[in-house]
Amino acid sequence: MYEFAQRITTLRKARAMTQEQLAQELGITAQAVSKWETGQSYPDITLLPKLAEVCGVRVDELLGCALEKDEDEPPVCSLPWSDDSKTIHAVLFAGHTLIGAQEVTNCPEASRITFEYEGEALNIDSVFAVSVDGDVQGGVRAGSGVRCENVGGDVKAGGSVNCDTVEGNVSSGGSVNCDGVEGSVTANGSVTCGDVGGNVTAGGSLSCGDVGGSAVSRDGSGKGQKKRRSISFSFDGKKFDTRQFERTMNELGQRMGQLGREFGEQVEKTFNAAGPGEDADLVDLDEKKE
Repeated sequence: MYEFAQRITTLRKARAMTQEQLAQELGITAQAVSKWETGQSYPDITLLPKLAEVCGVRVDELLGCALEKDEDEPPVCSLPWSDDSKTIHAVLFAGHTLIGAQEVTNCPEASRITFEYEGEALNIDSVFAVSVDGDVQGGVRAGSGVRCENVGGDVKAGGSVNCDTVEGNVSSGGSVNCDGVEGSVTANGSVTCGDVGGNVTAGGSLSCGDVGGSAVSRDGSGKGQKKRRSISFSFDGKKFDTRQFERTMNELGQRMGQLGREFGEQVEKTFNAAGPGEDADLVDLDEKKE
């Protein structure tokens, strides 16, 4: 029974899942999964096909009674993800055991490895640190730090995150340094960003531009400006939002005020220059002086 319990634990961790997440996939409680992994009980037989599917193995492999294969047949490795050619997976094996992202801290070799990629990528899932010389159209998940340019999805890293613009959320086990994040930011370390569309929670110092939600730093050094809700609209084929419109109107108001002052000064000079009983000729402000 212990071997079966250990097998479930290993398969779950290889997929980087918690007991709660596995329970949710199966429609049961986390307490039931805990009992399986501690050898207190077995899964109901009706759950075995679904459990095997979630763990990425066959039922006979799940039960530890896989049929022996021909020695000439190449070995087949069951991997804990679907065959998606649009996602790059960088993984680490310890012997025949696939090390999941949640077990990297127990594998010192992984901390010395960085997955480097040049050019644009779709999605990246790595148990190592990730360094991308280009944009990532989808999301990035890394067991350690992440360094890249723009990211179209979420970024989840066990270490620090250094990116340009992230269109999704950022979750970091270290610090976060980004030009802007459209979603929320959660970091165990410091957070230094431009504008953030959602909430910001930092374990260290916090310095951001406009923040759409709350901004909290555990060391009390939070600095973020509450952002007002923005509404987008189109005018004359051009797209604006209310903040851009407000800035444009402020600039226009400043320019109108400047023109008004210049006109007043010109009128005053013209009347002062005119003699008694003479008509003052006003000149065009845009007329160049010769």
